[in-house]
Amino acid sequence: MDGVLVDFLSGACQLMNKWLDDAKDNPPAYRKLAAVYRRVLRDVGPDYQVNTEDDLRIPALRNLMFLLIGRNPKQYFVSNPGQMKSPVHVCTKVVAL
Repeated sequence: MDGVLVDFLSGACQLMNKWLDDAKDNPPAYRKLAAVYRRVLRDVGPDYQVNTEDDLRIPALRNLMFLLIGRNPKQYFVSNPGQMKSPVHVCTKVVAL
């Protein structure tokens, strides 16, 4: 991903928090996700919200993040809400002023 600026943390936190909220009502059927979800519940509890980089250092949450993004990485990076503006566009606007 050479040359792509992404605020990875905010996108990952939003994705994980949404998935964790949905999983409360609809537990995952996929075996690997179900196992990681049980680990998350055991390690941090059912109402935990991912907010900081330190949260992503918790092994159960880190594993969940990799599984969720790894299911469809292209979709994650294309629709990542933390995607920053291209520095080329930012620089041309500054120069044009």
